[in-house]
Amino acid sequence: MLNDPSKTDEQNQLIMTRIRHVLVERFRQDKLKESGRFTFTCADTIAPPKYRAITGFSDLAKFAILTEEIGEVGRALNNLYTGAHDGPYIAGQEQLYNELTQVAAIALAWMESIPLLQDDANGAEKDRL
Repeated sequence: MLNDPSKTDEQNQLIMTRIRHVLVERFRQDKLKESGRFTFTCADTIAPPKYRAITGFSDLAKFAILTEEIGEVGRALNNLYTGAHDGPYIAGQEQLYNELTQVAAIALAWMESIPLLQDDANGAEKDRL
């Protein structure tokens, strides 16, 4: 398990819980595709330029999906801070958390579709951090 030594064990556990939530949402996207609800996910490989407009796999399509979800974060914030959400304040926070989880999962899926940078002849992934 990854741990940030500058954080407490409790803080690191909280981060890992958040990451698990993102992964659960990411896997849910694949299940929705398998069931036919989605034509593709942002994890799908980008089609050759000749077919991008037809298949919908372009980076522009993925950006549109991501920004639509960011718009839902904005709506959740608006609902939370104007009192427009149904139920108690905690329900508004849960809606915000769920929307942020979806944004992170979509970004992760898009990252999956980008070829890895390789820094050696053995195909090892370049460390980006």
